[in-house]
Amino acid sequence: MDILHHNDLVFDVFAGVGPFVVPALMLGCTIYANDINPESVKWMTINLKTNQPKKSPKEYHVFNLDGREFLQTIVFPRIESYQKEIVDDNEKRWCLSDNKIIILMNLPDIALTFLDVFSEWLLKDIEEKEQWILPIHIYCYTFSKGDNRNEDIRMRLKTILPNINHDQISCRFVRKVAPNKDMMCVRILLFDKKNNNEITSIDKTNNEEENPAKRFKQDSSE
Repeated sequence: MDILHHNDLVFDVFAGVGPFVVPALMLGCTIYANDINPESVKWMTINLKTNQPKKSPKEYHVFNLDGREFLQTIVFPRIESYQKEIVDDNEKRWCLSDNKIIILMNLPDIALTFLDVFSEWLLKDIEEKEQWILPIHIYCYTFSKGDNRNEDIRMRLKTILPNINHDQISCRFVRKVAPNKDMMCVRILLFDKKNNNEITSIDKTNNEEENPAKRFKQDSSE
């Protein structure tokens, strides 16, 4: 949760029952959450409603789509319209100058493969995108069995996102899932004008802190 700030725009492509988006909502972020499993969507909606801040309720939207469809029909169009709103509104530009857009992809077996839709999107309307104010942080979880985990992931990313520079990528170890298999989190940084030449890595600690969400439901047996 350290990566989030009040008023950040958060998209969760594989949200499950909401372990990330519920605390994000409680921190004051605007949420767009998706899962292909209808049962997960049902309980995620309940969890978001239950944990909605009462004093200052925030906007949240829940979808039951395939991950690629969610990215192409919901995430990309909303980012484009939101960035344009900020570019065209001096007051919004000033108020949101320290905020960012977060895209979370926590499905380690296959999440990395869904990044292919970004490549085509990033090549469209390049001049317009160069005017964007808010940086986009993509957090994508994956497994690695390579001797050099970072290099293994970077090589795989190179084939999926050939237009992303080395400096835009950072990796952190999450946990070991088998003797020769680690879960890793990759951060891909887009449109970060403030730190254009700076390589910043995410928190290297195992971020399994206590979840602030209350009455968190996963199934009807609870």
